[in-house]
Formats: sequence, C-alpha cells, structure tokens
Amino acid sequence: MGGKTLAALAPLAALLAACGSSGPRVARADAAPLIRLSTRIASEAPCAQARDVRRLQQQAVALVNAHRVPADLLEPFMSGVNALAAQAPACRPGRSAPDHATSTRARGLSAWLDGHSD
Repeated sequence: MGGKTLAALAPLAALLAACGSSGPRVARADAAPLIRLSTRIASEAPCAQARDVRRLQQQAVALVNAHRVPADLLEPFMSGVNALAAQAPACRPGRSAPDHATSTRARGLSAWLDGHSD
C-alpha cells in the first residue's frame, strides 16, 4: 500500500481498534439509524454515497448537539464521521459501482457504532 492509502486508513484503524471496548455507550436507538445509513452507503453508487454521507454527517452533528454522544466518545465518533465525509466521492452520473474507499470507511463506522452502542 502507498503512503496515501495508509494515511487514509489510519482513522478507520483507530475506530476498529476501539471496537468492543467497555465504557460509555451511545444509546442503540440513537446509533441504529446511523448504522443503517452507513451500511447502505457502503453498497450505494457514488451519487447516492455523496448524498447519504452528507445526511449521515448532519445526523451525527444533531446527536452531538443534543448531547446524545458521551463525552469520551465524541472525538472518535466525529473523527470517523468526518473521515467518511472527507472521503465521499464526487457525483459523476453513469458510475454505478460503489466507491471502494467510501464503502470501506462506511463499513468501519457502522462497526464502530455497533460496538459502542447498547
């Protein structure tokens, strides 16, 4: 892997390393819509990925603003969300295969949320 690829995967690795840890949790009712959306993003075409990544980011910010994410999880949660947003593909009509990097980050975020919610 090239240096850029490794650097791009660093936030995902940090998210996955924290999977399953004990400690503060996001309520399952709050995490479930984001888990569903990130799972969907992983398999969508690039235009839909771009649209839904923006939706996921907006929903994540709303959860943070409503104080629904424990303080100890704020940084890893928003780092994962922002890394996904930074990786979101440009919408180019005619492309139907999911963007691989976006799909990988979306699956990582979904797994992190699943591991940090109850």
